[in-house]
Amino acid sequence: MTVSRGVFELESAELYWAYMSDIAAPIVMALSNADDATRAKVGESVKELARQFETDGRIVFPWKSWVVSGEK
Repeated sequence: MTVSRGVFELESAELYWAYMSDIAAPIVMALSNADDATRAKVGESVKELARQFETDGRIVFPWKSWVVSGEK
């Protein structure tokens, strides 16, 4: 088992929301049926949460993954 770590870094919470609302299939699908007011409310909530990861004016999300392999 190997542990891999890194960061996902973006220039702003706004850029993170633009990325997620364009690329992340579950979010895109959920928002496709929402009205403008709901999309705006969800966007503001996501950006507010993303700002909790702000470092030096950038959004920096740490990540960690366990990589396991085997052979028979």
